[in-house]
Amino acid sequence: MGPAPATDMPSRPKAVLLDFYGTLVEGDGGRIERICAGIALAAGATPEKIHADWSAVFVDLWTRSWGDDFRLMREVVTASLQDVMDRHGVGGSAAEFCGELFAYWRRPAICPETRSVLAHCPVPVCIVSDVDDADIEAAMAYQGLSFDAVVTSQACRAYKPRPEMFDEALRVLGLGAGEVIHVGDSIRRDVGGALAVGIGALWINRGQPQGQPPPAGAREAPDLAGVLELFGLREAADEPVLIEPCQALGPALIEYVDEFRRSGERFWQNERGPIRDDVAGYIRRRHERARGVNVPPGLVPDSHFWLVRRERILGVARLRHELTDRLRVEGGHIGYDVRPSERGRGHATRLLALTLGKARQIGLARALVTCDKDNLASACVIRKNGGQLDSEGPSPDTGKVVQRYWIDL
Repeated sequence: MGPAPATDMPSRPKAVLLDFYGTLVEGDGGRIERICAGIALAAGATPEKIHADWSAVFVDLWTRSWGDDFRLMREVVTASLQDVMDRHGVGGSAAEFCGELFAYWRRPAICPETRSVLAHCPVPVCIVSDVDDADIEAAMAYQGLSFDAVVTSQACRAYKPRPEMFDEALRVLGLGAGEVIHVGDSIRRDVGGALAVGIGALWINRGQPQGQPPPAGAREAPDLAGVLELFGLREAADEPVLIEPCQALGPALIEYVDEFRRSGERFWQNERGPIRDDVAGYIRRRHERARGVNVPPGLVPDSHFWLVRRERILGVARLRHELTDRLRVEGGHIGYDVRPSERGRGHATRLLALTLGKARQIGLARALVTCDKDNLASACVIRKNGGQLDSEGPSPDTGKVVQRYWIDL
């Protein structure tokens, strides 16, 4: 017998449990609708009828899938759809109809506020998701996301709203039900499941009517920024955050680099072609070089970071893990640029500040940052971040005077 349902969420939770699909990333409703439309056409039925039949069979299988009778989410989806196809006399394999849906599970579209909310959440975050391990791992890698803990139905052999996944999340975090909140988009699976084990719930309702208000013990928010509101940090949901390169933002990188081309600037000049031709390969190589793998001769391992707001890249920083004699003259540990349309808004100062934090994480005690002497804006950014002018001299490439600043970390 579980604890009594929560009557209210804690005033300041010690951890946040988060659903994944429909909460952190966009749901798959449009793909479900297309599957239903395709089967309805073959069956001579309406899409609404197919959807209703599929939902009924799916819920039945999903509800009975736990313990020794547990089945993976992909199996539940395809088995329930195959049942409906057979009933309506539609030939073929349900798996073929579900291909687009399953592909989306691995490469989902992130909700625009998600990265900022995760970056500013002041307590540990644990994912609690019904989707199979391989799919959510692929989705996290695609979006470049990581969490303090991840609890899946596959590991617990049960689906929400059953208690097993919530109990496991509490065990992993070492916390009690009254010390956390669960956040999700489903009234039944997320809100109902959490309340049943005494966990307060935040219902993320992104404009999809679910036919009922949230029950007692739950709150409602239009998006994930409602999580930060619990901590008095609502405004932080729109602040830019620093992330490592990820495949999901490949198109955004192409658009970022192209803005420099249109403005006639030399930044990214040598990398524009490789990025446009194979942005996925470019991002993969960036991760390799950050690990010291496949570093070209004469260069050093370096990590790239993107300053992002609502899936738009505002600036890019390069953190070199060590210095060569040439980098001591020009280049230093950190180089950065901000897209032309976003300059003069404090992004460069923030970008450098956040990158200096990354420099501390890799063990640097101080960082060298250089700029042309006539680049007054860049010099100002460096000084705002604690830069002390050490020396200046001609660039071996351009002949212009380069200033060298050291920043203690």
